Amino acid sequence: MRWADVGPGQLQPCDHCCAPAWLERHGRAQVSEKPCLVMSDDRWWEGTLIWESSRRPDGLWWATVTYRKQGQMVTEVRSQHDIRAR
Repeated sequence: MRWADVGPGQLQPCDHCCAPAWLERHGRAQVSEKPCLVMSDDRWWEGTLIWESSRRPDGLWWATVTYRKQGQMVTEVRSQHDIRAR
């Protein structure tokens, strides 16, 4: 199964080797930006993300995403529901 094959809300980020909590527990520096796909206007756009260090009170993971949309660079904060790893 690929992340892009899963609809929003069906999976949550795991707690394995690239999750911020795992990296912190194991004394490893977090990679600053990771490649991702961002959902905007019913379309996936290629971009990068930086996860927040922990889940928010709503139980979701949030990240600052940067992506190019129709020639413009966009930076926003998005929940796990609008982001897919690539």
